[in-house]
Amino acid sequence: MRSEEELKQLAKDVVEGRVVTSDNIPPPDVIAAFPLLALLSEDSLKKISMVFEYIEKAGPRAVNGLPSFLTFQYLTKEEYEIFKKYLKEYEKRKKEAELI
Repeated sequence: MRSEEELKQLAKDVVEGRVVTSDNIPPPDVIAAFPLLALLSEDSLKKISMVFEYIEKAGPRAVNGLPSFLTFQYLTKEEYEIFKKYLKEYEKRKKEAELI
C-alpha cells in the first residue's frame, strides 16, 4: 500500500500534467497507452482501480495521439479512494488559483 504522502504527491502530479492515468483516457485506448495490461489475467485486472505512469517514461511513439508506456503503475481500490480525495482537493485549488 502506498503512503498518504505518495498518494498526495501523485494527485498533485496528475493535476500538474506530469502523469497519464487510465481515468483520463477513453476505455478503448487504455491498452494502446499501456499495452502491458494485455498480458495481465482477469483476476489481476480486477485488483486495479487506476493505471498510471509519469509522462517522462513514455516511449518514443504515440498511439492515437496518446503516449505509449512500456511500464505502468497502479492503484488498488483502497489507494484509489484516498487518491481521489487528494485529487479533488488539488483540482479545486488549481481552479481557484486560475480565478485570481
